[in-house]
Amino acid sequence: MILKSFYRKKTTKIYFIILVLIMCAFATLIIGKNEYIEEYNKNYEYSFIYVESSKSLDLASIDHVTNVEDAIHGVDFESKEEAMHGLFYYMSSEKIKNRQEAIIPSFFEKSYPQNYSIEEGEYSFVVKYYYDMPYLCPIVYINENVFIEMSSKKNKKGYILKIDSWLEQEQVIKNIVKTTGAEAWGFELSKSNINYSQLIEKYTMYSYIIMAVFVLVSFVTIYNIINDQKDKKYLYRSLGYTKKKICLLNIVNISSLYMFAFIISLVLILGIYMVI
Repeated sequence: MILKSFYRKKTTKIYFIILVLIMCAFATLIIGKNEYIEEYNKNYEYSFIYVESSKSLDLASIDHVTNVEDAIHGVDFESKEEAMHGLFYYMSSEKIKNRQEAIIPSFFEKSYPQNYSIEEGEYSFVVKYYYDMPYLCPIVYINENVFIEMSSKKNKKGYILKIDSWLEQEQVIKNIVKTTGAEAWGFELSKSNINYSQLIEKYTMYSYIIMAVFVLVSFVTIYNIINDQKDKKYLYRSLGYTKKKICLLNIVNISSLYMFAFIISLVLILGIYMVI
């Protein structure tokens, strides 16, 4: 009965509508941000992190790392800065039996036609086949034995890492450098010109603003509800309510208000999301 009278009040209805609107706005921003994160990761799905060390490393246990493969990035680079601007990263393939053959991305088909020679230090590779890759991916596959030779001459172990979210690239690199002392850098391959990171940052900023508004509105709402109930304190006392029961009543009113607002906003968001 008392709960019903609480929801009949005009101020309660206003609080309810404001909370529903804020929760809907926040949920919309979170959904939008998550969709842009998904698009961001799809956009950079062919990107990778290259790690180079003088010793063998166990990188599979690093957070966010989903795949680790042996690789070599050139043989004649004297510094990390030089290496980062090198063109090709070499990986071995059992399919290649000839020591001088190489399989390169189809992106390079016009620049590197069949039988074109790729020079890498003392090694020379002839382009024989192309693997399906319409983007500027620098990974070239070579004979397994030649790969082992190149790796031993360089006196360093190289690895290509795939991670579950390209947004975590910088953190993963910092973690690798800190825990292993190895050199590491990211090769960023974008499939579009859309700046998803900027959109994600905007959605994050808007989310923080909505959260701040929610905290402020909650403070005002809770304060006003408690203050309104003070006017009825003598009425509740005459009905036999103790201070503890009055306090509990306030908690029930406030909790139910937020719970119903959350349920309604959730229903609205799910309804809109299903229609779209």
